[in-house]
Amino acid sequence: MKTHQQGMTLIELLIAMAIFAVVITLAMNSLNNVLNTKAHTEEQADRLTALQQTFVFMQRDFEQVINRSVRDGFGDHQAALVADQFGKYRFQLTRTGLLNPAGLPRSNLQRVAYRLDEKKLYRMYWLALDQGGEEEPVERMLFDGVESMQVRYLGDDWTEAWPPLTLGGNTPTGSELPKAAEVVMELQGFGKVRRLFRIPPGKVDAAPAQGGN
Repeated sequence: MKTHQQGMTLIELLIAMAIFAVVITLAMNSLNNVLNTKAHTEEQADRLTALQQTFVFMQRDFEQVINRSVRDGFGDHQAALVADQFGKYRFQLTRTGLLNPAGLPRSNLQRVAYRLDEKKLYRMYWLALDQGGEEEPVERMLFDGVESMQVRYLGDDWTEAWPPLTLGGNTPTGSELPKAAEVVMELQGFGKVRRLFRIPPGKVDAAPAQGGN
C-alpha cells in the first residue's frame, strides 16, 4: 500500500510566513515599548533625585542664612538676603555652616545665589563674601526643565521682593531677615511644585570675613 506525502503548497507557505512576520512585529513592538518605558522611568527617577537635591540645597541655604551684608562687584552694599523676581538672580544670601575640614584660615560664611536661565536652575557661590569687580562665582546646574519660578518671603506680610520697601517706597530696610520663604516652580514632567522653608531668626554677623570655597 502506497502512502502519499504531500508538502505545503506555495499559498500555505506564504500564509505561514505572513503569520510569522506579524508575530515578530508584535514581539518587537512589545520589546520596544518595554525598553522605552524603562528608559522613561529611569529618566524620571534621575530628575526626581535632582529635584530632591535641589530642595536640599535650598533648605540648607535658607536655614543657615545669617544677617551679614556684603559688598558687590561695584562696591555697593547688598543686604544679607536680596531677592528680585526680575533681576539676574532670583535670590542671593549670606549663609553660615561652610565646612572647613582642612582647618584653613578662612571664614565659615559664604555668599550664594540662585539663577534661572533657559529653563535651567543654577546655584552659585563666591569665593569671598565681599566681591571684587572681576570675580566670577562658582556655578552648578541643579535642575533642567523649570518653566517658571516664583519665590516670596514672609515679613509682616508676604512679598516677592526682599528687602521690603519702606512706606516711602524707595529705601530698602535690610536690617531683618524674613521668617520664611516659599518657592513655587512649574516643572516639566512634574507640574507645579511648592516648598516652604523656615528661616531661623537671630543670627547676626557684622564683622568682615573672607569667604572660602
